[in-house]
Amino acid sequence: MFIWHLNVKKINNSDLDLIELEEFVKEREKIVSKKDKKNKVLNKKSYGILNITTSEALFVKYIERSVAKYIPLLGLSSYNVKVSRSSYEDSKEPKTGFLIDVLYPYKSAELYWTKLAFRIYKAKKFKKLEQAIVHELCHIPIERLKKLAMKRYLTKKNICDATETLVDHFAWVVFRLINKK
Repeated sequence: MFIWHLNVKKINNSDLDLIELEEFVKEREKIVSKKDKKNKVLNKKSYGILNITTSEALFVKYIERSVAKYIPLLGLSSYNVKVSRSSYEDSKEPKTGFLIDVLYPYKSAELYWTKLAFRIYKAKKFKKLEQAIVHELCHIPIERLKKLAMKRYLTKKNICDATETLVDHFAWVVFRLINKK
């Protein structure tokens, strides 16, 4: 599976608009047609760099702007966060909007979006999306603790449940503080 991603820092510097995104998608479609001739395996349902639509490109841009908004507020400015499309097959895709993979010592993370998150975006439930993004970003500072705790005597399920509860609370607090009215 191919994974399409843009670097958050790059997107903020260039501030792409809709026309540039459409040109980007057209360029990718040319690559699809060239690769499709060579490799008949590619199809409309496969995930990845070759099958992104304009609405998905705008969705990724929305996610990247949200990430860029919350990273400094969470004290994570030194982290490089990429946004990528989940590479799960339809039947195995998790029933969550986002997943995050943190590479702790390298101050790098990859935020994966799923079809569920895209459906929420299309339904224009932006607060719900941002809350989910904040939740995933809150996993970043907790990741080292999680890895260290897993080396102790508790089971993996105990640690994951405790970490998830802590992240839910942390995300709720941050989200409420940022979106005060």
